[in-house]
Amino acid sequence: MDNSKNLTVSNLNITTKTILQLQNDQLKLVNLTFTNVTFEADYYNLTGNIGQLFDVFGQGNFWAKAYDFSISFSILAINLNTTDLCIPVSVDVDLQKIDVNFANIMNNDPELCPLFNAAFCAILPDIIRGVWQEVKDGNEARLEKIINDLINSLLSMDEDLRIIIENYIKQKLIDLEHSV
Repeated sequence: MDNSKNLTVSNLNITTKTILQLQNDQLKLVNLTFTNVTFEADYYNLTGNIGQLFDVFGQGNFWAKAYDFSISFSILAINLNTTDLCIPVSVDVDLQKIDVNFANIMNNDPELCPLFNAAFCAILPDIIRGVWQEVKDGNEARLEKIINDLINSLLSMDEDLRIIIENYIKQKLIDLEHSV
């Protein structure tokens, strides 16, 4: 898709916000869930093919409603030493359901237009999860470095802050271990 114009995103209300939760042997630092996010654009222009079997095309406006879209940051481990705080992290994205409507897809053919819109609704959550996994696999080390550099630069500014955060994290981990 190219040439989309005037994209509007609405309903960015966070319905689930979790901070520090032990789940599947990982410490979830943050989990944000958006129940119903709406995307609308005045114009799209789509030209392509699916598996070299048939062409997909259309142009017009579109809207999408994403349901239970969540982003979670998990801490895989916490390594404390005298010089650095090292936090290997994982960022996951999930989408349970999406409704989409591409006006004029397949030149608004009365049979193909609803068929393609229904197909997009059915496959987009899996595509989004798959694309995110590929992006994540290629960028997770970079993301970890950015987060760790940020944390360590903040902690290097103030030794008292470093001690407070280290003690807080240690205590939360102890509390989580005892609650399981």
